[in-house]
Amino acid sequence: MKNKDNYEIFIKGDFLKMYNTLEFMIEGGIANVRLNRPEKHNAINLDMFRELGEVGEFLSTNEDVRVVILSGNGKSFCAGIDLESMGKLTQNGSFDEMALKPLKGSDSNFFQRAATIWYDLPVPVIAAVHGACLGGGMQISLGCDVRVASPDASFSIMELKWGIIPDMGISVTLPRLINYEKAMELTMTNRKFSANEAVNLGIVSKLADSPIAQSRLIANEILKKSPDAIYQLKKLYKAAWTTNKQELLKLEANLQTTLMGGENQMEAVAANFSNRVPIFKSMKKVIKN
Repeated sequence: MKNKDNYEIFIKGDFLKMYNTLEFMIEGGIANVRLNRPEKHNAINLDMFRELGEVGEFLSTNEDVRVVILSGNGKSFCAGIDLESMGKLTQNGSFDEMALKPLKGSDSNFFQRAATIWYDLPVPVIAAVHGACLGGGMQISLGCDVRVASPDASFSIMELKWGIIPDMGISVTLPRLINYEKAMELTMTNRKFSANEAVNLGIVSKLADSPIAQSRLIANEILKKSPDAIYQLKKLYKAAWTTNKQELLKLEANLQTTLMGGENQMEAVAANFSNRVPIFKSMKKVIKN
């Protein structure tokens, strides 16, 4: 469904809210959050960055929610960043300010929060992935606790294609799942890989012809468990797999601002759009300049 204005309604005690870029409903303890730009394969624009954060903040204090299912409408989970939207930020100089300033009460900046908010929630979050799960979309899925994917889903850490690094909390989320060597290979090549490979890597928890239906089965199992135990379990496991989250997120943002809008980054974008081989300046020249 599409809408121009936010509105709220209540149906049989359950909460439904519509956003410009999301669908959001709570049913019997399960919060369903769906990315809703199907005509753009759910590419993330500024509204979606903001609304994902808003939904996550609401869920973080909602005691009726026991588990969250995050999915996408249309043909894809999320095909990455809306380049037009990000290009405007680079041109007007506002990217650096937004990237280097953590949001109030958070370690994450405006862009990171769209992915890290799911990691930060006290309740489990399941990503139901189908179609394209690329770039920023993959980083959003990595913020979740469990990923269920359709067999035809495709994945890529594709930011280097555009002359930048992944910077939506990946330094916190990816090391929990795969080793340094494989992370480097996937990120440097920005190659697409299949759902089967994602399972073998440990990035995807399981495959299902209907990821949303399978996610609901998992969610219903979670609902059978003590909410107190589930809450403490997530807190325990986050501590077990975490190393200085605040410093990692700050480092991501600092490194990205040295790249965004630079000559080599702009050349990467131009070459991709022109379908040609990029011609980069040497690193020494870039650093000297």
